[in-house]
Amino acid sequence: MDHLHGTLTDLRCEACRHVFNVGYNRQEEGAFCPSCGSERIRHNVVMFGEAAPAYLLLHQVAAEAGLFIAVGTSGQAIDIVDLARSTPQSIYFNPKRERHTTAFGDHEKYIDEYFSKTILQTATEGAEEMQADVRRYLTGSG
Repeated sequence: MDHLHGTLTDLRCEACRHVFNVGYNRQEEGAFCPSCGSERIRHNVVMFGEAAPAYLLLHQVAAEAGLFIAVGTSGQAIDIVDLARSTPQSIYFNPKRERHTTAFGDHEKYIDEYFSKTILQTATEGAEEMQADVRRYLTGSG
């Protein structure tokens, strides 16, 4: 499983881009990249103002997928509206309505207005409904 925003147990070399696991017992002093020996390493998580490398892949996958499900997100870290638009069927799963907000500000619409279906419940409360929707999608009956 890939972690979209990285993990604190990995370091990334800024010189050669090699990512390596250091667990939770990381020492910053004297740390170096096992691939190229550079001391230019940092934690492997996306910080504010940085774009996650996997975001571009999300759009490619959404374009090829038939169903996109967004669970419990405000849509502010990733513009999920674009992903919903790229996918033939989409489900927005969140207990409250969220305004469509991007780096350019608030839009007049809510995120759920761009999705095929909205489940305004927590993941626990609406899990059975979502499972039924996924089954219908997989069997071609919905």
